[in-house]
Amino acid sequence: MDMKKEEYERVIGIAKKVIDKWDPIGLLAMGAPADEYSFEISDIAAVALKVNDSETLAKSIQDIFIKYFGSGSFRNSFEECREIATKLKLAMK
Repeated sequence: MDMKKEEYERVIGIAKKVIDKWDPIGLLAMGAPADEYSFEISDIAAVALKVNDSETLAKSIQDIFIKYFGSGSFRNSFEECREIATKLKLAMK
């Protein structure tokens, strides 16, 4: 496995822990499958590897969840996304 793929897989694991604990739509709490957020996590991990600041990552997290769930289901604040982005960036170090 090359280093980029290895790093991507590592960040996916970190992002899964952070996003699943957050459960922004509340689906895991309702008994959804453990891989419920896998598409979002893959997208977020890819962005997290490319950007250095939490602000940009937070905006991407917000955009990704709105893309997949719509603004009617994803009503979390930008501040909440920023907290998640910060947690993710810290865990990646």
